[in-house]
Amino acid sequence: MVSKKTPEKENIFVKSVLKRDGSVVPFDFERVVTAINKAMIQTGEGSPEEARLVANKILADLVRIVKKHKNFVPTVEGIQDSAEKELIL
Repeated sequence: MVSKKTPEKENIFVKSVLKRDGSVVPFDFERVVTAINKAMIQTGEGSPEEARLVANKILADLVRIVKKHKNFVPTVEGIQDSAEKELIL
């Protein structure tokens, strides 16, 4: 079986995140998955697997931006906005 590459496995581009307090911390893909899963639990829709799929879409978008703009550092708020948009879709 051929393994399919996912953004989470090849993330060498998104290294850090700007938090609301102004601090910069390492990017943690699992925190994004957990936050999305919690939102899904609150609404009674989705599963952990679907949360991971949504998080991978967000990561893929971030990677595309970072490839174009080398100094881009995503914000927690921006990631949250992307998550909300993906969940609505």
